Amino acid sequence: MITPNSLIIRYLHQVFLGLMLLWFNNLSAKAEEPAPYVAYFNPAIGFKPAQRSLTEVFLQMAGSFEHFGTPEPYIRHVMAEHARIDAKYKLATGKSVSSRPTYLTDDYIENLFASWKKLNTVLSLESFCRKSGRNMRYAILGSWNKSLSELVAAETQLTELEKTAYISFLKKDYFTKADFPALESFYKAPYDKLSEGGGDQLSQRTKRGTLNPEQRDQSVKDSSHGTIIISIFNEHQKKTLASLEGKSPEKINSDNLQAALIEKLSLGKKDVTWQKLPPAEADALQFSHAIEDDFMMRVIHLSKQPIPKEQAEKIEKSLRIIIVNLLTIAQSEFEAALDDDFIDKKNKK
Repeated sequence: MITPNSLIIRYLHQVFLGLMLLWFNNLSAKAEEPAPYVAYFNPAIGFKPAQRSLTEVFLQMAGSFEHFGTPEPYIRHVMAEHARIDAKYKLATGKSVSSRPTYLTDDYIENLFASWKKLNTVLSLESFCRKSGRNMRYAILGSWNKSLSELVAAETQLTELEKTAYISFLKKDYFTKADFPALESFYKAPYDKLSEGGGDQLSQRTKRGTLNPEQRDQSVKDSSHGTIIISIFNEHQKKTLASLEGKSPEKINSDNLQAALIEKLSLGKKDVTWQKLPPAEADALQFSHAIEDDFMMRVIHLSKQPIPKEQAEKIEKSLRIIIVNLLTIAQSEFEAALDDDFIDKKNKK
């Protein structure tokens, strides 16, 4: 005989099993999902050889920053690549070649590391480095290319059950009629809890579902594209190649890249707005300025410390020197990759 109490017990048992299954599925998903930067820097494999793309150079750099919280492993990697490629070039041509700037001696590099470690205790540089690496990735690829876990983490108002439903939607490139019942249920309450970006993720998939297959495929492909920073990198690459091949009278180096980034991202300017800009511009500005703001917060914190003004200015200058050197080192990695590519083509002949 089924009694009210037995029905309640059965219901509670089903709820408990459902919650346990949900917990297990979430735990498994978290355990299986790799770090969001793994495609560009996989700690289990190590650094890739010198990259012939500035986008790949900076994404690998950013990933190592997120993982290690210090630029030292990346810098040591690039210096090792210069040595490897120089030895390879000598073997192939009998001549020495090095894209490593002459001022970047081993002693200079070690001094950079020593300065970083010393400043870390004063300015919490490990946290700054990890945040900067993540924001570099967002600034280059766009927030629409965040990982599933990152997209869900931004939706702080959703319950665990609602997050599970949201994840199921995000896993789809577009919605079909079969998704409408679940979407309709989600739109009744959870949807209003989503952030603006979270709502956009669903709207984008809904719109794709109305397109013909060719348009839909193109929309999915376009969503993988990054921000205007990639265009800045590509333009700088062309100018660098033209300079190295003697097709341009202008000597191109990391100073030109720095100038282009400052100008096109409005760095150093106050009250910069990006909310009404197209996503490819908005995200580039938003996340690059997040890095700049984080840097300036540390400078302000430094100015409030009970130390002489001259000492505070010296510390700030030291940090700026490290940052500028990272641009130089990234440029040198790209040029080293060109040398590596040249040797490979020569050996194939």
